[in-house]
Amino acid sequence: MKIKASLVSDIGKIRNINQDNFYFDKKINRNALGRVCENDKIFNGTKVFAVLDGMGGEAYGEKASLIAAKTIKKYCRRNENKCYNNFNDIIYDANERICRHIEKHGRGMGTTIAILGIDTEKCTASGANVGDTKIFLIRDKKLHFMSRDHNISAGLAELGVISREEAWKHEDKNKLTQYLGIFEDDFRIEAHITDEIMMEQGDIIMMCTDGLTDGLSSGDIIRIANMDLPISEKCRNMVEEAIKNGSRDNITVFMAEAFK
Repeated sequence: MKIKASLVSDIGKIRNINQDNFYFDKKINRNALGRVCENDKIFNGTKVFAVLDGMGGEAYGEKASLIAAKTIKKYCRRNENKCYNNFNDIIYDANERICRHIEKHGRGMGTTIAILGIDTEKCTASGANVGDTKIFLIRDKKLHFMSRDHNISAGLAELGVISREEAWKHEDKNKLTQYLGIFEDDFRIEAHITDEIMMEQGDIIMMCTDGLTDGLSSGDIIRIANMDLPISEKCRNMVEEAIKNGSRDNITVFMAEAFK
């Protein structure tokens, strides 16, 4: 099995700076303006990808997500296969580095993280997340949640008060219960580690910041993901449609499709 992967990170129509970041093919986002695209790259072996959404105001949220992206890059520089099995170490190290920056500069900030590992030789995929940046599996025209949101609205969904999709639009969706940038003395973050899945031909694994789900429903995501287009075009179409539908945030979307 191989995968073809693409990513789009866009500033959107409202923000002055892109506080999102990513790790893709040893690259991170050092340009906080405009749009960054990584188009239809084919990978085999073990690969790690990540999407992050910074918070704390302009320059501060951007700095938090950049620190986390640099941490991932440092871990993956030598051996991405080792990183696949050490998501917790990466997450705790990134959190510590952000907290040290907060102590030094006296300004609160934070970032979400979703990190994904794919082993094409074993046909497996696993991931982890802290915050509300999402990981989905799209298989047989159905959307399956791999990540777990750490916010007030997701807690209501887990209690059955609202649906998972209603939680995307809920008034408390931006009230995070976990994120990178929390001091260990206050609360020890607990990343959600996804179940390892066996990938099948045609599977799409997707990560996105909440700027995308602010503008797209699960039905929209499934519809665009199943278009007969290169995945780079699917990513762009999702971003453009989310903006058209009124998304007011930065938007980052990653997609990886399995094929033989």
